[in-house]
Amino acid sequence: MGFNTSMIILNDALSYIKDDLKFGEKVYYACQNASLGKSVDIPSGSYVNAATVAESHHADGMLMLIFGGNDVINTGVSAYCGGHRDKVQIEFDALKMLADKHGYSLRKKNVRHAK
Repeated sequence: MGFNTSMIILNDALSYIKDDLKFGEKVYYACQNASLGKSVDIPSGSYVNAATVAESHHADGMLMLIFGGNDVINTGVSAYCGGHRDKVQIEFDALKMLADKHGYSLRKKNVRHAK
């Protein structure tokens, strides 16, 4: 299986990326240097962060990342997904772990039956 790498690309920088003959090489080195919790920016054109490699993890694991604001937050919450576990259960497990990390617990909503 190997490893997977998460990366965010700034769409505003796509015209620079398209013409950047060394972009693939930059991605390669960023992936090699990414470590858990430490992202690596990839420059192109006038952008110092045309893309950012967020992290790399083994393909048997799911990692909860939050993308937005031209950034990626690595929550540090991961779940095993080897054997193609149910994706809904993986989402729920990751949500429970994130809540627990911050001192919260989750409970299922009560469903009231209409009469």
